[in-house]
Amino acid sequence: MRSIGTLCRRGTSTILGTLIFVGIMFTAVIPMLLVMKQADTFHEMRKHELELLDNERLREDLHVYVFPTSGSSDLTLRVVNRGDFAAKIVKTWINDASYPEDFIVPPMGVHNKILENYFTPVPNEFYFIKVTTDKGNIFSSESGSIQYISGDIWQGGILKINVLISYPPAGNYKIDIKQVIEMEEFAIPGSPFEIHKTSAGPAFEFYTVTASGTYHVTITKKESDVIYDKPVTIDWPSGPPVVWVFS
Repeated sequence: MRSIGTLCRRGTSTILGTLIFVGIMFTAVIPMLLVMKQADTFHEMRKHELELLDNERLREDLHVYVFPTSGSSDLTLRVVNRGDFAAKIVKTWINDASYPEDFIVPPMGVHNKILENYFTPVPNEFYFIKVTTDKGNIFSSESGSIQYISGDIWQGGILKINVLISYPPAGNYKIDIKQVIEMEEFAIPGSPFEIHKTSAGPAFEFYTVTASGTYHVTITKKESDVIYDKPVTIDWPSGPPVVWVFS
């Protein structure tokens, strides 16, 4: 009888010890597993957020132009947003100096800002302008550097017509550019031009002109399929020296 009682007590102690051990394991391991699971969830959420931010950053598409402000030695900054998301400009760079900004350019929108009191222009000095967005992208002036002469006179870079053919299929395209003077159209040197799309992706080309004014741009495919037929105007020095043609 004594042996049986002792064995029962030992058995009960073993069971209780096992239950206590299991309880300790559950109270220690399960919270740890829950914390690890929560940490994994936070990590995946943060990873997804960063992927979205990277995607938005890659899809930012801004065109920056700089031209003289009429009747002043100041410059006008024009930011054109061709992207799908609003772009927030946080900094303007003039050569190596930076200036804080806080304005938003909506999708397919335009924002003009006079760079008044940003700097004092020096005669015969060249200035290169660029902007930084809150996503870290830097966009430089498409018109290149601009040179200050004196008074309210600035000298810009080359005058250009940029042509981007985006959606039509691959093939050969003819781009005919004529300058419009007093309702008459005059072909510019080298026009018409030809551009070849090797795939369904976009094709880009730019053409220099010698004077500001209105130009009639016609883009055709296979000599008959007209995909663009409109006038464009280069307003320099009261506007950008570069215009875009999208088709």
